[in-house]
Amino acid sequence: MAGSSTGCFTPLVPAGELQLKVKEQMMKSKRSAEQQVADEADRRALNPVASRQTISDSQAEPEFQENHERLKADRLAREAALNAKGK
Repeated sequence: MAGSSTGCFTPLVPAGELQLKVKEQMMKSKRSAEQQVADEADRRALNPVASRQTISDSQAEPEFQENHERLKADRLAREAALNAKGK
């Protein structure tokens, strides 16, 4: 194919300039804890439904495990029934 990419990465920014941008981003001051809390409150105020629907990992993990075990048992039962029919 004419003009196809060879899979090599060609930066759009010269390497030296890219390194400077990375250093600048690393040197930026971090948000204070108060600002992080305020930003989170603003985000929740803008989208209250999503903030209520968020499930914490501690809530989701046991439910996931229970569902996983149930599905595994169902699958094994189906496979056993198929194997019994085949014999």
